[in-house]
Amino acid sequence: MSDDASGPEDRPVALVTGASRGFGFLLARELAERGHDLVLCARSAGGLDAARADLERHGVQVLGVPADIGVAAEAGGWSTRRWPGSAGWTFWSATQG
Repeated sequence: MSDDASGPEDRPVALVTGASRGFGFLLARELAERGHDLVLCARSAGGLDAARADLERHGVQVLGVPADIGVAAEAGGWSTRRWPGSAGWTFWSATQG
């Protein structure tokens, strides 16, 4: 868990694609350990749910967005999501399996 005592509105927000497993998940876990709230994107809703449950144990907020960024119709709106109270992304990583 992060030792950052700030409230959720003060924490950095990271968006990580390919976050349900592999490098994307490892990156998301490292960011959670550093106190980032997370927006995760992955093709597998089931994998996303498992990743979200694991990462929330670090005391951060996690939003899962099932989408395939290689499909234009699915990729269109997820990247514009903002965390409530956040000014925007402080980190963005695009990984793909």
